[in-house]
Amino acid sequence: FQLTLSARGIELFFGGYDDRLVDFVRASVAATLSFDPGANVPRFNAQRDLAVRELEGLLSEPPYQQAGYWTGLATNKPNFSFEEVLVETKRAQVSDVVDFKLQILQRERLFGRALCQGNLRPGEVDTVIDIVQTAIPFKPLPKAEWPSPRFLQVPVRSEGAGSMIIKKSLDAAEENSAVELTY
Repeated sequence: FQLTLSARGIELFFGGYDDRLVDFVRASVAATLSFDPGANVPRFNAQRDLAVRELEGLLSEPPYQQAGYWTGLATNKPNFSFEEVLVETKRAQVSDVVDFKLQILQRERLFGRALCQGNLRPGEVDTVIDIVQTAIPFKPLPKAEWPSPRFLQVPVRSEGAGSMIIKKSLDAAEENSAVELTY
C-alpha cells in the first residue's frame, strides 16, 4: 500500500497478488481515513526532519540527476522546485496536516480515477472501487476541472537547433557536468 501526492492529487496504490487484496484495500482505506495526524506530534516532527534532510540531500545529487530535475521542472506543470518544497516542509506543523486532511475529506470536491490490473476478477474490481468510493465521498467534478498535468515546450534558442536550459550544479564543489537531450 502506498499513499503519495502528485500533480494529480492524492494517489492510493494497492499492489500484490493475493486472494485477500480486497480485504487489504478495505483495511487500508479505513486505516488511512481514521488516521489522526495530530495524535503523535513527536513522530510527525521526526518524519518532517527526515524529509528536510532528504530534500537538503538533493544539493549533492550527481549532475545527471540534477539535469533530469531541471528538465522536469521546466517542462511539467504544475511542478514545485525542491527549494519551495524545502521551505514549506521546514515550516510545516502537525496542525497544518490536521487542517489539510479535514479540507481534503470534508470541503474539497474530489476527483477519482482507478486502474485495476493483475489477478483481480471483474467482481473484485467492482468491490475495490465500491470500497474506495463508499469511504471517500467523491463528488462529480466537471470534465473541464479534471486535473491534468501539462507538458510545456522550452523556448527554442535564438541560434542553433533545439532548446537549452543551462543551470549550475546545486553543489558548488561539484566538478562534473551533465547534458540531457530530450526529443
